[in-house]
Amino acid sequence: HEEAKQILLKAAKVNKVTIPDDVLNDETQKKDTKHYTALDLVRTPNLCLMNIICCYNWMVVSMVYYGLSLNTGSLAGNIYLNFFISGAVEIPAYYLSWWLLDVIGRPKCHMG
Repeated sequence: HEEAKQILLKAAKVNKVTIPDDVLNDETQKKDTKHYTALDLVRTPNLCLMNIICCYNWMVVSMVYYGLSLNTGSLAGNIYLNFFISGAVEIPAYYLSWWLLDVIGRPKCHMG
């Protein structure tokens, strides 16, 4: 705990901010600690809907990605050129996804 306090104090000094005393107090942290379980992800309707949408998006994106990646060899034309193009398309896609996450945020990227 002492090492973490030193890191927080150093970060606060670099950022020129002050950390409230109750943040560094161990007793306050122990009182406010709540234990969460996986059931907390579906307790409210809003959280349940968001989790269902995120899981669905994850499944669809994974299936499309692996479907396209694994079927590159069956496309018409030169197999090596097709593989190169499918790999080269990923580089701008990674940068575009990072930029979109910064601009519009993670929830909108998942929900859109």
